[in-house]
Amino acid sequence: LWGEDPVVELATIHASKGREWDRVIIFGVDEGQAPHGRCCDVDSIEDERRLFYVAMTRAKLQLDIISTEGLESRFLKEAGLK
Repeated sequence: LWGEDPVVELATIHASKGREWDRVIIFGVDEGQAPHGRCCDVDSIEDERRLFYVAMTRAKLQLDIISTEGLESRFLKEAGLK
């Protein structure tokens, strides 16, 4: 917080590397978005998985993960979150 007004900073998962915030909210953690529907090989999915886990570890105090389409990402199950 700066002054008395709360600050919200938006960043892509790609831009989160090397940064930390008290609270991180990751939206759209649905199959077809994480991993992206255009990932067609094992290496691409591994890159997406790595980026997702990096984004999760940017939260110092609170992490909220939101599935918006109803078909939750396989990454949630792999991380033991579902």
